[in-house]
Amino acid sequence: MRFFTIIFRSFYDLSLYQEAQKQWTGWTLGLNALFFALLTAVGLTAGGVMLHQALLAERSGGQPSVMEEALGQIANQWPALRLEENQLSSDAPMPQVISLDVTIFGERLREDFLTIDTSGTTSYETMKTPMLLTSKELIFQQRGESRIRPLEEMFKGTEQPTLIDRAFIESNARDLIAAARQGGWQFLLFGGLFIWIFLVPALVLVRYLLVIPLSAIGLIIAQVMRRALSYEAAVRVIALALLPVTLVDTLTLFVLGSGVSTVIKALVALGVLTLLLLREPKTSAPAAG
Repeated sequence: MRFFTIIFRSFYDLSLYQEAQKQWTGWTLGLNALFFALLTAVGLTAGGVMLHQALLAERSGGQPSVMEEALGQIANQWPALRLEENQLSSDAPMPQVISLDVTIFGERLREDFLTIDTSGTTSYETMKTPMLLTSKELIFQQRGESRIRPLEEMFKGTEQPTLIDRAFIESNARDLIAAARQGGWQFLLFGGLFIWIFLVPALVLVRYLLVIPLSAIGLIIAQVMRRALSYEAAVRVIALALLPVTLVDTLTLFVLGSGVSTVIKALVALGVLTLLLLREPKTSAPAAG
């Protein structure tokens, strides 16, 4: 209960900061880390639930889920391809661009994401979509770099010859959606846990690295204001002042996709420390030599 009381009071109660400065031992960094870890766990859980609902849940009016709609659009645009000896061929081997037009989280996504060209006209040098499927390769292009997967690797062990057409894509789409609905929660659980294990220590370290210079700046401010302040006390106050910022930062990170800037975090923490120092008596000026 005291944990949540501290979190609540950190938003408004300067007496809490005075208590931290004068009486607490150096556990505020741990408190900050624990609070951030809990917030991140809640955020990842909520994000996983929202993502599962957004992609797989049937929409109002009996509309199919976003994932069903996207796979249906791909199937409707897919040309008839024949796979034989790990090579694709087509009766109409001209370039075919596969596009998506779906709405997710209230935003419309329209993108040409795959070019199918078994004629050899399009190459990784001339491709204009993120992916290119040729007669022998699947090419991914990201940030100016290309990754190539030979079809021989992808279809190893597949019964051939095989017709990969609209019916084939629709059949596999149904299996994929059923598997996603059955195992989606497990995937999100383990994926979220994996992200949490690696994300939290990294971001906690970033916060620790922020506390160190801010505490040093706090000592300079105390000297200018002629107030007594030890480095350990400055660390406790700065770490405590970052608690409310951590809450706002985490919420904006998960909701808006970007957190609070480092400059704002620094200004808030130093502002709290300055207000606290204003309550302290001035130290005596050094005697003149």
